Amino acid sequence: MNIYIILHIFVVIGLIGPLILTPRWLYLYKHEIGKEVLHDVHRLTGISGLLVFLSGGILLWIQDFELLSFTWMQVSIGIFIGLQLFDHFWADAKEEALETNPELSVSKLKFWLLIKLGLYSIITLLMILKPL
Repeated sequence: MNIYIILHIFVVIGLIGPLILTPRWLYLYKHEIGKEVLHDVHRLTGISGLLVFLSGGILLWIQDFELLSFTWMQVSIGIFIGLQLFDHFWADAKEEALETNPELSVSKLKFWLLIKLGLYSIITLLMILKPL
């Protein structure tokens, strides 16, 4: 099981790591390199989010879903699913609008990405500091 936990941690790093620099890339969005990088980061974080979901599900399944009885796990899963849904329905639409009209302001998207990064950090802290 330890190998699954290690893999899950690496996938989480792949999800959170690029998000740290995303507000800076949004600042550079008016330049071609910013658009390319943001598009690639968006695709990679989408893939990473799916892998986090799958690897977390595998870990829960291996442990016979015992962790679901803990409040910290319920809160973590609730935050994660809420973030993914909001990101899919709101942020993706904002990013698509930016692709078609680069003159739009990116401030709301920057604010969302900072909130998203903060909430992912809270989930990470809950996973590390979990009270068993």
